[in-house]
Order: sequence, then C-alpha cells, then structure tokens
Amino acid sequence: MSDSSDETTCPNCLDDEMHRENEDGWYTSVECIECGFYSTVETGQMSREDIDEARESRDLEPLADDHVIEPIGEGLKIGR
Repeated sequence: MSDSSDETTCPNCLDDEMHRENEDGWYTSVECIECGFYSTVETGQMSREDIDEARESRDLEPLADDHVIEPIGEGLKIGR
C-alpha cells in the first residue's frame, strides 16, 4: 500500500477536517487543522527484560532461557 490520507471527525473539537495518514495499512498519525489536536503511532520491540516484567504483571512465568525472540519485521516498524 502507498501512503494516503483521509478525513475524519476530530474527537476534541468535532471538526470534520481532521486528517489521518496511512502507511502500509496502519493509521500512523492524525492531525486537526482547526484545534491542533494530533496523535501519532509508534511501534517497536520490548527487551527480554521488559517482556518478562510484563509477563510477571500478568502472573505468567518468564520466558525460558532458550526462548528465541524474533526481531520485528521492517514492515512493522513505524514511528521513531
């Protein structure tokens, strides 16, 4: 997919001129040219330590020492 944009209603001022930017099927940002509201999306990958902390907070066992964490694909990297 190519980059594209379309319009939607701003949740702040309810203006219909809020633009959504689309990158490869993901809405990566929105901006309202009336009130200035904006929102962006960033994707990334947690470290093993962060994964284990998140698992612990959900009462799950940490990942096994031999568990391989696959790097995220280039198509999933959005944002910074």
